[in-house]
Amino acid sequence: MLFKALDRTLQKHKNHYSYNFGMRAHHYTSQSNFFLFGIENQGLRPTKVLETMDPYVFAFMEEQPNSWKNSREFPEVWQRVLKHILGGDVALVRCSFDVQEALVADWAHIERARKFMGCGRTTIPSKRDMIKYRRAVERYAASLVRLEEYEGHHTLPELLIETPISRERLTCELVDPDDFEVMYTYK
Repeated sequence: MLFKALDRTLQKHKNHYSYNFGMRAHHYTSQSNFFLFGIENQGLRPTKVLETMDPYVFAFMEEQPNSWKNSREFPEVWQRVLKHILGGDVALVRCSFDVQEALVADWAHIERARKFMGCGRTTIPSKRDMIKYRRAVERYAASLVRLEEYEGHHTLPELLIETPISRERLTCELVDPDDFEVMYTYK
């Protein structure tokens, strides 16, 4: 299976969290999803991105994810992420919270794979391209480190958090997607 290496690495790290290290994490969603998925009342719940993967809350380490927004290697990545987050919505909600238990992965490995997977093209990727993509997923899996061990070397760092984040722990703000100026704070 394509994602077995990722699953094995996630399982290896799963029970090795440390509880003496903390930081502020930032999850972004559209205003529509903020209400649709009950975040305004219930908080953030881990969701499955891939069928073979356990559910996680994905978050950024920076309030303004400059490593993503200003990436020299991937200048288009932040606009693509915003488009994915917002869908057709124009309102961006930032939910910030303290986190102690998380894994950090480098999404850059998946971005590099986009080139040979032909994202945006209409042809089916070749077997060789699929092998390259599998290797990219393995490198993504190998990039996983526990939060307290992270030394800041990832190009596009993302946090994977396995536990739900209650609404009481969240600071949720409507922010401008261009400059992150706070336009409204949800109580």
